[in-house]
Amino acid sequence: MSISITKLKPGMVVYDAHSQKMGNTTMRTMGVWPVKIVEVHENSVIASWNGNPPRIYWARSGGKFPWRANEPKLVKSGFGYRLAKRGEVVP
Repeated sequence: MSISITKLKPGMVVYDAHSQKMGNTTMRTMGVWPVKIVEVHENSVIASWNGNPPRIYWARSGGKFPWRANEPKLVKSGFGYRLAKRGEVVP
């Protein structure tokens, strides 16, 4: 799931997926955003998240980031979306 800092290279696009609120409610849905890697350092990277200006992101323990190398698939679930499980096909 997480990607190691040793696998990141400048110009690479990885994806951030996390839960977010749906407007002014208590309901939640999953969101996926692109993260463009600008520079890679020993234990941090400079990256542009969702097209915003680049900033520094520090690696978690073990040199990992909560980003994904491949874009995760989302499946409609109730009023929102969730991550697709293994074997589910998204048209």
